[in-house]
Amino acid sequence: MAGEDKCMMSVNYNELNDYAMDLFHKGFTCAEAVMYTLNKFLDLRLDEKTFAMCSGFPWGLGGGGCICGALAGSSMIIGTKYGRKSFNETRDDKCFPINKELHDEFKKACGGTCCRVLMHGLDRDDPKRKENCSGYVKNALKITVDLLNKYENM
Repeated sequence: MAGEDKCMMSVNYNELNDYAMDLFHKGFTCAEAVMYTLNKFLDLRLDEKTFAMCSGFPWGLGGGGCICGALAGSSMIIGTKYGRKSFNETRDDKCFPINKELHDEFKKACGGTCCRVLMHGLDRDDPKRKENCSGYVKNALKITVDLLNKYENM
């Protein structure tokens, strides 16, 4: 099956989570773990330079506390599937609603979308923070795959 259709195949969420957690606990950021994992499991064939885009997202945009990196990584994957590929291309009407639903579902599942809110004042090096982030990464992965499956044939 072509890479574009792979998200319609059944994804083993345990394997998806195990792969992401292995990356995350080896030092990948939340955004990097989400992007690398979804790239692999959805066979998106993103090149290495693409992953540099998510390097500034940890700790809410480089420590600013804003958007959760796992959420940002998911949004970039959705953009990879449904965003513009050139200036001459019209916008795919799926990209905005999928990202809106991603935002809303993530917020409902995690209690927020802002890193500083999700971390409740935990220090960057606090082990509890890494534990919390692991859950946010897993939620972002599941929500993203579920949304891509939902919108694939719409």
